[in-house]
This record gives sequence, structure tokens and C-alpha cells, in this order.
Amino acid sequence: MTITQITAYLQKLESLVSMQQIELDKTRNLLGRALDASGGEIAVTRKEYIVPDNVSFDISSHASVICAQILPTPMKSKYEQIVKMGTELNL
Repeated sequence: MTITQITAYLQKLESLVSMQQIELDKTRNLLGRALDASGGEIAVTRKEYIVPDNVSFDISSHASVICAQILPTPMKSKYEQIVKMGTELNL
């Protein structure tokens, strides 16, 4: 690898880590809001839930409700973008 290729790889890797950190912070924020709204406890059944890759989670703008939206085909969720970038970097 040339120095230019290594530099490009490291920049892409830095971008990937940044995207992952943003998504982690967003997930923590959403979970914190859910816990706060529910009085500090959320009851769920103990089963594995397979979340589709093309789902985007967000807080609705008009109410404090966490929404899950399945994105249409050309759009990619942050999770899909992170997975794609990780694959491109051979991680």
C-alpha cells in the first residue's frame, strides 16, 4: 500500500468510528428518554427481536414518542451505512 492509500484508509476508518459513536450516543439518548418517560422501568418479554437493517429509530417531533420507520429501498439507515463502510474496510 502507498502512503496515499493508507491515509485514505485511516480517514475512512476515522469516519466509521465517528458514525458508530454518533449512533451509540443516539441509541443511549433514545433509551434514556424511554426510561425517563416510563418512570425508570421498561417491561419487555424475554425474546430475541430481529431488527431489520433498514429501520431508523427517532423521536417524533410533535410528541415524546420513539418511532421506528422502515426506510424505502434507495435510502439506507445509519446501521446499513456503518455495515457497508465496515465491509469496504475489510473489518
